[in-house]
Amino acid sequence: MRHTGTPRRLGYFSTSLPKAGELFESQEPCPMHSHTRKHSSKPPVPNGICITHSGASHDWRSSACKTGMLIRVEKQMKKSTIATGERRHRDRGRDVAMPNLVYRADDRRRLVRQFDESIRSMPYLSVAFGLYWMMTVLFLYSPFLFDTHDISGFAPPSIGTVTACSSVATYFVCAARFRRFAGLDGKKWFFTALGTLMTFGAVCFALSIAGIFSNDFRTFLALSGLVLLGVTTSLACLEFGRIFALIGQRKVLFHGTVALLSGSLGALIIAPMPPIVAAIALALLPAPMVACIAKSTASFPRARILSQGADSPVHIPRRFLVTSAIQGLALGVMHNLLSGLTSSSVSLSSLGLCIGAILLMFTAVVVMQDFNTLFYRVGFPIMAVGFFVTSFTPTSPIAGSVILDAGYCYQYLLSCCLCAYLAKSFDQSPIWIIGTSTGCLLAGQLAGSTLASIISNTTSLAFLLAFALPLSALYLFSSQNMASGWGAIRPGDIESAADTIEEACRIAGSENGITKRELDVLMLLARGKTRKEISAELHLSEETIKTHAGKIYQKLSVHSKRELIEVIEQRAKSLT
Repeated sequence: MRHTGTPRRLGYFSTSLPKAGELFESQEPCPMHSHTRKHSSKPPVPNGICITHSGASHDWRSSACKTGMLIRVEKQMKKSTIATGERRHRDRGRDVAMPNLVYRADDRRRLVRQFDESIRSMPYLSVAFGLYWMMTVLFLYSPFLFDTHDISGFAPPSIGTVTACSSVATYFVCAARFRRFAGLDGKKWFFTALGTLMTFGAVCFALSIAGIFSNDFRTFLALSGLVLLGVTTSLACLEFGRIFALIGQRKVLFHGTVALLSGSLGALIIAPMPPIVAAIALALLPAPMVACIAKSTASFPRARILSQGADSPVHIPRRFLVTSAIQGLALGVMHNLLSGLTSSSVSLSSLGLCIGAILLMFTAVVVMQDFNTLFYRVGFPIMAVGFFVTSFTPTSPIAGSVILDAGYCYQYLLSCCLCAYLAKSFDQSPIWIIGTSTGCLLAGQLAGSTLASIISNTTSLAFLLAFALPLSALYLFSSQNMASGWGAIRPGDIESAADTIEEACRIAGSENGITKRELDVLMLLARGKTRKEISAELHLSEETIKTHAGKIYQKLSVHSKRELIEVIEQRAKSLT
């Protein structure tokens, strides 16, 4: 006998109760009666549902039966709700932007160990990126050291405008022709030519402010040097992008933090010096920077670097490009607002760069926030606060400049992490990703500088940006992308087990004197590949692979492939 209705109070539990017409008989006794129902081949009904059998019917709406039924259903639903909530939280673990603060001692030790091993495995990358940061961001794209009015006969356009224009053109051309650029980049003479041209551009610029030539020739030297610096530093940035795409966003965050801290501290030392001394320092930086880039690149198979995303269809990360353009707009206005700072003020405001790098490390790795939160709930509001403070203290913008520098550094390093993630996870060319995003950033900077030069009341402009940045962040951080796409990814997470195995191989190689070619073989052996498969992938004979494998076994003190895999897996576990 089927029930013809359902108690209203049970409507709250409708998702767990059988629908009308699906109730069936069971041998389970009624909770308030002693009779037993007729057996049925169907599975038993949920506990607490009283069903009468034919010939022994009673009023299931009776007070006693209903009370017992509700008590048991409520207990069952409470357990079900808790279990469902736990599953939902577990399944949505990556989508819910909940703080995951590293507070246990073993977690802190593991984090420090991961950071240390990541830096020690590729020290040249941190050195190269630190020199790049000090050279480009502090010397060329910021108003810190060189004032164009010191160059007689060459006031407009500003130094930042010249370098930004040449860089924008370079980024967009390379992004549009990234497959052909890979062929040029693969030449053996590429790094030598890059370092030579960058040094020559820095020397030309240093000579232009030395005051030993006529004004016309000084203007020519300054323009030539700045154009060369804009082009070559852009090419260097694209090389960093290739490496970043291989190591992933977490290691980019580690290396970027060290690089930005060291580069900012170097700027603090150079800022109080006369412009000619700073220009000489600028001329001395390209050679070691390019050498360190080449050294970092040499730790990867060249074919692997050049083939990244070469055959994949390109995708346009529209939201990221809009974010970069807004960042650049704020940077251009900031450039104009802070152009009157003295060298002592520059030294103080540069501390904001260090604060930004440390803050990103804390929010991304320690608190484990996702890209959406880091960009739109932390980075944009920091810059908005900086503009707000600057608008109220136009005569003494030091406090505002510290906050603006922190926000800019925060956003810049975060963008590097996102570029690494997009290139690696979606098999996109890093030249395409870095070229389009950085090109939009610098194009926005040009627009911001132009806007600030047109509007005479910079205080009102800063006040306007203080409200425009949070509004733009609110638009970009909409409900449609809040828990999907790249915005839900946490840059502090380890990307995958394969990435951990690769990192463990690199650390083991650096500790045991394994050569570059042996490291390539080790990574494939650790993944369980056979000699024939490794031979086909590396284009080497099987006898050569056998020789390399024997040397690897000897250096790692193992006697078989199984032992090698166990050693690498054990080392990989320590990284997670």
